[in-house]
Amino acid sequence: MSNLNPGQFTFEESPSPLPYDSARGPVQRLTLRHPDAGTPNKYDTYIADTEQKVWRGPSGRSLKKPRVEKVPGAGENAAGFVDYEQNGDHLKVHYMKTAEHLQKSGVAQKAIEQLVTSKTPRSVDFGKLMNEGSAKIMQKTQSSNPDITVQGTPWY
Repeated sequence: MSNLNPGQFTFEESPSPLPYDSARGPVQRLTLRHPDAGTPNKYDTYIADTEQKVWRGPSGRSLKKPRVEKVPGAGENAAGFVDYEQNGDHLKVHYMKTAEHLQKSGVAQKAIEQLVTSKTPRSVDFGKLMNEGSAKIMQKTQSSNPDITVQGTPWY
């Protein structure tokens, strides 16, 4: 399933349904769709619509009965997405996610390439890089776009 035809990708931009405390402006979502991506696994958080139990209230106190919150997904045929914020000619990547069955197939790299090509920023900030895969994506972005300042901090 990891050999997806690159010509069949479609890109969709929409406001991100996820809250980001560090955001200074509206956060957008670039979703990659592919007809072979199929229906997401029901446990694939942020790709499929899921539910999570919340044991603490807004003030931090524990709840007597846990509250169930719906976590919105990216929808049908979603191969992955990038949540980002654009401030002038600066892009801040808040979150990248690839469907579990398509990981290590270049979906996230394709999303970042599309983002950089369509927005033409002078700088891209990846923030905290939580795994080696995201660090490799940052390095590839930096090497393929030498005129753009690319930064990020490894946290793995």
